[in-house]
Amino acid sequence: FRETILWTPSVKTDGDGKAKVDFNLNDSVTSIRATAQGVTAGGSAGLGETTIQSKLPISLAVKMPNEVSAGDVIRLPITLTNETRSRQKATLRSDFGKAFKVIKPLPRQVTLDSKQRRSYYAELRVVGDGKTKADGLLAVRLDARSLKDEVEKTVKVVPLGFPQEVSLSGTLADKSKHD
Repeated sequence: FRETILWTPSVKTDGDGKAKVDFNLNDSVTSIRATAQGVTAGGSAGLGETTIQSKLPISLAVKMPNEVSAGDVIRLPITLTNETRSRQKATLRSDFGKAFKVIKPLPRQVTLDSKQRRSYYAELRVVGDGKTKADGLLAVRLDARSLKDEVEKTVKVVPLGFPQEVSLSGTLADKSKHD
């Protein structure tokens, strides 16, 4: 991120001492500290600060695991947020790789009131063995007219149990057997 997104050395205020400046925010969801410093015609200094939140109008957050084991059952939490001032009807789409069997799907259509946050859970059983990385795909998409958000991750799928390694050493005499 750039530390300074706008530098305007001479901003004139109106009769009430107010001024307006316009600047563009980046696409990242973040917060920005805005600072204004000034000097009056009489030489008095002034300072003002505020925090500006950059948010998507409608968004989703998904808490995805980094790794799952064959046989696991996952309750995948999906939180939808409507930051707009109006009710939003949205379509929720999910795409789960071959390593997952859907036990309880997400709703296809959802309605979020203004400033509402709501959570849903997709329940999945891990049926894959992890041999094909792409089978661990977890993707969720939210569409509300022209507003969109999506989260996608490929999760590592491992076999049930712990990896085992056997090492033997010694001198072989006549015959040897290992079980």
